[in-house]
Amino acid sequence: MAIITNVTDDHPENFVNHAAVMRAYVEFGSRIAHHGFLNANADCVGANVVAEVIADERPDLTVLRYGRSRTADICLLDVHAEGWSVSATVRMPNGTTVRLTLPTPAAHHLENAVGAVACAVALGLDPTDAASAACTFSGVRRRFEHVDTRAGVTVIDSYADHPKEIAADLEAARTLARGRVIVVFQPSGHARVLAFSSRIGRLLADKADHVLLLDVHGTVPQGRPAADATVIVTHLRDGQYCLPLGADHVSRIVGGMAGRGDVVLTMGTGDVTGYGAAILDALSQRSEVALSA
Repeated sequence: MAIITNVTDDHPENFVNHAAVMRAYVEFGSRIAHHGFLNANADCVGANVVAEVIADERPDLTVLRYGRSRTADICLLDVHAEGWSVSATVRMPNGTTVRLTLPTPAAHHLENAVGAVACAVALGLDPTDAASAACTFSGVRRRFEHVDTRAGVTVIDSYADHPKEIAADLEAARTLARGRVIVVFQPSGHARVLAFSSRIGRLLADKADHVLLLDVHGTVPQGRPAADATVIVTHLRDGQYCLPLGADHVSRIVGGMAGRGDVVLTMGTGDVTGYGAAILDALSQRSEVALSA
């Protein structure tokens, strides 16, 4: 059994174009055991195309599609996010419905949970039991992880480095925020940054209120050009970003500018994950000063 959550261009250091990415996923699906199951995200064009090719090449497989699309075999209905909760009604292939609620504002986590429920149902588990079990899942470290809230400022840690991931987590942050969305972003992978800098820059410009942009994380592949974070800056607006120097500098900036209701995202695959603690310390010190005054 396998799940394909999405098929999109990524890892340009390994795949020269979109066709190569598609071939890799088709090859992956072809390795599913005889009479096995494939669950694909109905809301992703690439995943749908791959699923169709695999279904044609492997008629022995059971292929199911899940997602918000009305044509999905397992369909998400009435998706609603509020605070630290996202919920939906899930319609099963036989028409029955179950309720699914997760302790996260990230709707894409709900879609992944439905993919897991689809597997459970395909294996013969009761849909209600499968949904109830999924509702107990508390998340994965660094995948829109709530680090803490201090002085009314919520700090979230995110591993996102691909445009699709960045967009999903920024949308979740906007759902949660009662003020601004502030992003401490560490671009990851020199080949990825060079390939996607314009998409990443536009996303940050459109979906974040302020961006603290760190240096590119990762080694430079042999024989390949190095990327510089300034390729992203060209897509941001004046006054919307700054280029801080390390965790101490970031914590001072965020500690001074973040206000009640703001959400701060530390985003990227490198040491940015440790910046959240320094930011929270700065927020705590600010609160202590305010109380003593």
